[in-house]
Amino acid sequence: MSTAEDVVATARDSFNRGVTKSLEFRLKQLEALLRLIEENFKNIEDAIMKDFRKPKFEVTLYETEFLKNEIKHTIKNLKGWMKPTKVDKSLPFLMDEKGRGKPLIRKMHFLKDWLIKSP
Repeated sequence: MSTAEDVVATARDSFNRGVTKSLEFRLKQLEALLRLIEENFKNIEDAIMKDFRKPKFEVTLYETEFLKNEIKHTIKNLKGWMKPTKVDKSLPFLMDEKGRGKPLIRKMHFLKDWLIKSP
């Protein structure tokens, strides 16, 4: 079984090699995450109900369905979010090459909120 350090090292290596930059890769990962949630809905629901003592309706509505909708929204809009945009320059850098692009790393707050919960 892999340790957490091995998993992180593999993920960093993939990122550094540019594997994670393509739209296809990102969509595939989001679709796999959505499928994982749908296939394990009952287990996720039971774990949240047990750990946080939340009612089933609240878990379904505010935890799993909200997350699934966020993933679907991301899948729908990802292509547009990845399009290059003009980057404004300040006076000292006006003569530099034109800057275009968005950062490749986007903060996915829903993952932080849903997958890295503190007790």
